Parts: sequence; structure tokens; C-alpha cells
Amino acid sequence: TLRTAEAAAAAESTAGADTGADADAGAGATMVANAGEGAPTLTLLEELFAAGEKEIAKYRIEGMIGAAASKSVFQSTLREFKQNANFRGFRKGSIPPFMKKEIVAFTLQQCLNDVMEQAMQANGLEAMEGEAYEPEFDTPFNTMKTQFAVGEPFSFGVKVALQKTTASKIDSDASEAQASSANAES
Repeated sequence: TLRTAEAAAAAESTAGADTGADADAGAGATMVANAGEGAPTLTLLEELFAAGEKEIAKYRIEGMIGAAASKSVFQSTLREFKQNANFRGFRKGSIPPFMKKEIVAFTLQQCLNDVMEQAMQANGLEAMEGEAYEPEFDTPFNTMKTQFAVGEPFSFGVKVALQKTTASKIDSDASEAQASSANAES
């Protein structure tokens, strides 16, 4: 689903985002990752590079981490940490209180990555390699860590450079998936 540039600009201004020079008049098409409520939205801000099949552009992703999703990620992360926990002065498998904040921060990072990946996959986009893929969050990560609570919904906005998924990459990924499922059945 695409929205007009005016609707995208209105959504950005109501979200408290800056509507500066990044959102030029030619950009602003908004793609919705899926039709469900709370689905991440992806807005084209500016095209950075286009040559042949290679297209790179800066996008804005607005997403929501669901309460159930953050709780599930936290529980699996905590389980994994407990299996490997061996802190001096604590029983094996016990998590010291000072580590719980780090586990919550790891949970936030994993949830942010999951929502961003969902938006990218739904729109046929993929992350850039290396420093080119440096997300610019509306709120600094250290501030988000203090605002995030496991089991509570959390919304965020981020600007990031992404590239279109090439047809050959999609075909090779599909071939790999078919081959691995065929091997699993054998």
C-alpha cells in the first residue's frame, strides 16, 4: 500500500520527526510492510544511487515492538544467558542483577532488528554492507534503553540506507531454501 507524499509528511510530523531537507518533494512514497495493525511502515526519503539493477535509497522505518514479542525475546535471551552464566561469586546459571540491564538492552536491540528486517523483507529491500548500513534512530539507543520495558509496546523511528533485493539474490535464496528442505526430508 502506498500513501501520498503529503500523507507521509503528515505522519512524520505527527510522529515528532524532523521534516527537513531529507524528505524532498519527489520522495515520500510509503510502503506498509503488512496489513496488520502495528505493522512497520517504510517511507522513501531520498534516492542515493541507481545504476542498472542496483538501487540504493534512504528510507524511514516507523515500527512498534509488540509487548508479546519483547517478552518472548527477553525470555529466550534470559534462558540462553542462564545456560552460559558463570560469574564469580554467583552460582553457575545465576544472573547477577547488574547483568539484567544488559539483557534488557540486548532484547531491545534484537527486537529493533526484527521489526526493521520485517519491513525490509516485506518491501523487497536488504541492508547495506558495513558502515553504509548505519541506522539513525530518532532517539539515541542509550535513551531508548531507559524508555524500553519488556512486556510493554514500544514504538520507534529510524532512517537507514537500503538497497533493492536483486532478482538473482531472491532466486538463489529460494534455491538454497528448497535444497535445504529437500536435504531435511531425506
